[in-house]
Amino acid sequence: MSQKMMSENLTDVRSGIHLSTNHAKMVWQDNKSLIVKDKKFDDAVGSLYYVLGGNEAYGIVKINKIDLISINEFDKLVDQHRITDDERKEWFGNKKKLYAYYFEKVKVFDAPILVDVPEGSDFLIQDLKFVSDLVNREKELLEMFSNYEPTKIKINQLKDDFRITLSWYCNKVSGDQMIASMEEIDALFCSIIKELINRGDTVFNSDKMEPLARDIFNQCYGVVIGKPTNCDCNTINGLMSDKKDLVVAKNAVAIKGSSLNFSDYDNLDLLISLEAASDKVKRNIEFNLMKLFPEKLSDKINFIWGEVNDSGASYVSLYDFVLKKSSCVSVVDSNKPKVSLFKPFKFMEISKKFNDANELSDYLYG
Repeated sequence: MSQKMMSENLTDVRSGIHLSTNHAKMVWQDNKSLIVKDKKFDDAVGSLYYVLGGNEAYGIVKINKIDLISINEFDKLVDQHRITDDERKEWFGNKKKLYAYYFEKVKVFDAPILVDVPEGSDFLIQDLKFVSDLVNREKELLEMFSNYEPTKIKINQLKDDFRITLSWYCNKVSGDQMIASMEEIDALFCSIIKELINRGDTVFNSDKMEPLARDIFNQCYGVVIGKPTNCDCNTINGLMSDKKDLVVAKNAVAIKGSSLNFSDYDNLDLLISLEAASDKVKRNIEFNLMKLFPEKLSDKINFIWGEVNDSGASYVSLYDFVLKKSSCVSVVDSNKPKVSLFKPFKFMEISKKFNDANELSDYLYG
């Protein structure tokens, strides 16, 4: 291939060879002239690839040939591939046959260029994306956010939009400030998933996503296809992703009687089916229940705790006991409580009067 043709083809390079960072740097610094792997990729011969280490590209190489080599030959070529014996055992195990990739350098970058390398990537990476390209696309996506039409987007661009929107979703869930609301991001992400499915592109590689990204994708994918997907129950976020509030006890708070009119009651017996509650919990529940009723009925109210064994009585149900799902699954430091139960008391003015219990509570704690 002539130098002119080689230069023209550089703009079409979108694949990369993924090496450990130190070996990619060796290629960059002319200290490594041979790549060894335990797999043979015949299509690589004659192709151009970026040399990748971590999330950086160091230059472009052309694979000229691939030879099968033994361990003895591997040892003899150590000055070219620079792989230590410990690295060979870690990467290739006890394999006796390996493959030597002979290459020539086509372009060496003055400084490494940032690239977007997916988690768990293999030796050869297709459709490589430069971070600068994704940043520019993110700006475009923000500008067309409200008018985005996935059916008019080319497939490769749609895949980029999928990754960008998923990152937005993760950032939003993590509490980052963004221009778009959660509902808007959710709608956009689901529309992209739906369009990819419609085009037959259903290889999302969710197993290679970070846990939070995988949980979000599984939830949205389930919505798009009309049924829930299996959550990742190895993480708390995954376990709770599709969980609802839990009803612990039905009709847990009730009034003993059969009438819906207060005038029919001489006394209001509030039955609370909770036996092992602490005094603190009981006071909290009683205080909040008292606030439900008009002041004129306060003298009629009696709280009865525990299971009721009067099988012949009638009851008017008021509340169920429910475990409400937390709006945000997060780690709470018990040594640094974020909620203060009580504010200091205000000194009460002499001859201060209160019309009801709520006014007194607001004065003392407000």
